[in-house]
Amino acid sequence: MNEVIEKRIYYFKTALEKLKAIRAEGEQRFFEDWKLQDSALRNFQIAIEAIADIANHIISEKNLERPASYKDIVRVLNQYKILPDDFSKKAYLIMGFRNIIVHEYLYLDMEKVFKKLKLIEDLEKFLGYLIKEINI
Repeated sequence: MNEVIEKRIYYFKTALEKLKAIRAEGEQRFFEDWKLQDSALRNFQIAIEAIADIANHIISEKNLERPASYKDIVRVLNQYKILPDDFSKKAYLIMGFRNIIVHEYLYLDMEKVFKKLKLIEDLEKFLGYLIKEINI
């Protein structure tokens, strides 16, 4: 595994640990503390961006079709059997959430953001599929 990928995996795992800590604080504390809210948004963005970077690296290394968008990354990964069909819907939701954080930040609903903390395990699965592909 190259240094670029290793660095993204490190940042991904660090962001996920922070998200787990935020989730452990509980819903009430999350809604009372804007710092937890901001940290959740930033760490979701970091984790998802790291996933996208790793995925794009795999796509490039394998000379696969170049994705047109973040959500299109999932389509390409699924098309070439890097992501299984049964996980692709979750992967689309993950990439869609990244787009909401980045482009629709004025309309974020913190209740929905807190509920998205359940995506942590799906993010870990996503990384797992990518690492499996790198190690082949």
